[in-house]
Amino acid sequence: MARNEEDAEKGEHPLNCIFNIEDTAEGLVISTTDIHLPRRIGEALKRAFRGKLDMHFDEAGYFVRVDWRPSA
Repeated sequence: MARNEEDAEKGEHPLNCIFNIEDTAEGLVISTTDIHLPRRIGEALKRAFRGKLDMHFDEAGYFVRVDWRPSA
């Protein structure tokens, strides 16, 4: 699903991409070159699987943390 969202984003913004996907003990960590792609991936996960989506945009820098978790 993340790669599909990346492909859709690249249509409008070719430099916005995923550059690393890491499987950690806490889940997948997806690193991107842009702050809009993580939001787009998180929203797609929530639409498809429901769950809880939290987003934090750092006002001092160009950074976003998106956390999606399935419903309990």
